[in-house]
Amino acid sequence: MSPVESVVQAVLYEGYMLYPYRPSSVKYRQRSTFGGVYPRAYSQASGRDPWLMQSEFLVRGDARTRVALQVGFLQVIERIVLDAPGASHGAPASEAQAWRQVPMLEIDGRRYYPWQEAVERQIRIPECVLGELLGSPRQIALAFEAGNDLETLADCHRVVRGALRRTRRQLKGRVEVAAEPAGGGAFRVMIRILNETPLKRADTLTRAAASLYALVSCHTILSVRGGECVSSIDPPAGLEAAAALCKNIGAWPVLVGDESRPDTMLASPVVLYDFPQIAPESAERASPSAELDGQPYLACVRVAGVEIQVGDQVRLHPRCRADIFDAALSGMVATIESIERDFDDHVHVAVTIGDESGKDPGMARMPGHRFFFGPDEIEPLSDGGRRA
Repeated sequence: MSPVESVVQAVLYEGYMLYPYRPSSVKYRQRSTFGGVYPRAYSQASGRDPWLMQSEFLVRGDARTRVALQVGFLQVIERIVLDAPGASHGAPASEAQAWRQVPMLEIDGRRYYPWQEAVERQIRIPECVLGELLGSPRQIALAFEAGNDLETLADCHRVVRGALRRTRRQLKGRVEVAAEPAGGGAFRVMIRILNETPLKRADTLTRAAASLYALVSCHTILSVRGGECVSSIDPPAGLEAAAALCKNIGAWPVLVGDESRPDTMLASPVVLYDFPQIAPESAERASPSAELDGQPYLACVRVAGVEIQVGDQVRLHPRCRADIFDAALSGMVATIESIERDFDDHVHVAVTIGDESGKDPGMARMPGHRFFFGPDEIEPLSDGGRRA
């Protein structure tokens, strides 16, 4: 992942992930997000959340300088839990009796809760020449259709006991791009992102309900060819006044990437300095895979009355729900690499398998070398399992 991508991922996911940590936590069940661009009807009815985002960048170059823009955001997806009380042994999901929405469903000791998930969205605006933008602003449609998906949930006997239904709402709006001379050999490039998703009874929506139609963690990336970007924080001599006239609403442009080549800017919904750096732990937490899989890490977990932690060795006993790969590891000794809790409050113990020489094939910490088991599928060794 490039330095620019790392910063963008942090902006995209960090605020979305912070709260709540898991759906079973009542304290943090209400998600807190930033950089939201809400439907215009809701924004005007509520009088608080914005329905547009605007960024203005200074670019030094000439009429032949080329600029490319990319708008990114998260679309919130509503996940509900369904029970299938009429399902019978061996019946496919389509033959299960009427689904029934429930606040929680437990299957083989695992609990499933309603939740808000998210999917990345991008709008790439084709590279354009500044000279053409000066006399002809552009408008690009923002449109994502509604839809839903059903993930069935079966028990260890392969009987369908429920399902997770994920619903995404329709999003509509537009992106406006324009440019004008700013003096001193610079141009001001403006981009506006407008959410015009139609809503019924917008005045009755709660903020949580409106977030399903919002552009969350919205941001813009500007890249330049045949010119260079100008810092809005520390503009060069002669361009201070032009930088001060830039009007930004809900986003603040900063230089990102290679400091020796100022050709990329990020308009972020959080205030950053030029050329921000991402700490390794933040980069891991803010990755897409972290949003889906990597949840808070636990220091230890108690199994059969024994407290085990990272570095301990255990014997594997996959249950009936195990797949063929897990079943092949039955009876083997493994080393705990991490103990993780997911958004559904399930604890997963990640292990690696070592051979008799003590060589750890998972030393590189590659995903293909790690296997995940539930606490009920591992046995602490009699000596406490502590690796020397």
